[in-house]
Amino acid sequence: MVEDVECASTGANGSDGSSTDVVHTYDTHKRRVKSVESDGTVRYNIFDAGGVLIQVYDATQNTRTDYIPGPAGPLARIKRVWDGTNTIDTVTYLHTDHQGTARAGTDDTGAVLWEDFHTPFGDSLIAPPANDNQGDYTGHIRDTGSGLTWCILRSANYTKCRRGIMIP
Repeated sequence: MVEDVECASTGANGSDGSSTDVVHTYDTHKRRVKSVESDGTVRYNIFDAGGVLIQVYDATQNTRTDYIPGPAGPLARIKRVWDGTNTIDTVTYLHTDHQGTARAGTDDTGAVLWEDFHTPFGDSLIAPPANDNQGDYTGHIRDTGSGLTWCILRSANYTKCRRGIMIP
């Protein structure tokens, strides 16, 4: 992982140790607002005044995911895809735990689309592709390129460390 002088990740290595050449940009509140991956993918994260993730915009694929906030985490996310002529909205209703982590996603019929379970320190046991580069553990963004969960001041691999301290 590459960090700046204030311990914010500005780049990362892949979960297998390979270089991903991901470049991150932060606002003054240390919220990750832009990511540029080695394949040219550009992703913007938009937050409300309280620091809650409200939108992820993928400028490369021209898709956006809006989060509908609730009292204990997001209630739903709406993925909007523009195919050049039509806008296609897909709603996923999120079922969160007490920490705001989405444990399951359902469609408007109530059918379960995906489930996710985490260890006490946030390592995803299933890591469904629907959560790639979206809000994940405690509502923080899981970065697929690096395999890390972005946690405001640090990115962490919860299997190997806590707050940047290696666990043998």
